[in-house]
Amino acid sequence: MTIQNKVSTGNTLGKIIYLLAGVALFVSGCVGIPDKTRQLKTKDVTLEYHDKQNDRDIDSIDLQHPFSISQETVETQIMSIFYEHMALVSDKENVFNKVQLPNLSRLLTKALNHAKPNQFISFEVKGDGGNTTGDLFAANGKLHWRLNRINGEGFTRKAWARNEQRWRLAPRPGQKFYVKKLLMEREIHNWIISSLDLQTPRSAKSKKRRIKSRQKPSTQQAAPSRAPASTSRAKELELERKLGILNGLKSKGLIDNDEFERRRKALLDQYF
Repeated sequence: MTIQNKVSTGNTLGKIIYLLAGVALFVSGCVGIPDKTRQLKTKDVTLEYHDKQNDRDIDSIDLQHPFSISQETVETQIMSIFYEHMALVSDKENVFNKVQLPNLSRLLTKALNHAKPNQFISFEVKGDGGNTTGDLFAANGKLHWRLNRINGEGFTRKAWARNEQRWRLAPRPGQKFYVKKLLMEREIHNWIISSLDLQTPRSAKSKKRRIKSRQKPSTQQAAPSRAPASTSRAKELELERKLGILNGLKSKGLIDNDEFERRRKALLDQYF
């Protein structure tokens, strides 16, 4: 073999070794790169899976995933999540609305049924008043709902005093606040634990009306014609009272103009 052939053979062998080394580095690099966050998405709803080790509070809980649950049960859960404003005396409101329900319930059902044992689910739902964000996971046969932002309003987790919270969740029968144990037990007002056997709010109201109608004496069946007017006047007085409170908060500088207009519109929509 000539010197030229030896050099050519050596160059070829060197290229092969270099190529194999590059492939090995590429493969090892791919193994070291974590999988991208698994995501489910529609036009107005985005869901992501996250490793519970990235959240100190959730990491201490044994997650029950994947969690077998029907879309009908998830829909009931969604429409059973209520909240209330802390700075304004107001009725409890649904966190989610009926327009958001179909996509949100479908994606959450899929996510719960396919989540890994070490994963919790975060969600973001677009709304006219702002986005709603939070986390969801199952443990001990119940669902944990932790809301971080409702209609664009954030919840301050470091708020220890009541007046530092802009809102809090409002548990219904079958629900309770998550209790965090540090030096003493403390309820976390943006985190509720919800049983699966909840009644939908509409069903509960219908049942209450049926019970009242059965208990109502027959002599009262003919209601006075003035009743609707009285009810309407009562609503007007209640609206005036709440608007007065809202104006007081604005004049004291406790809320800005944007917040004032948003809440005033919410009250008017509620009563009209």
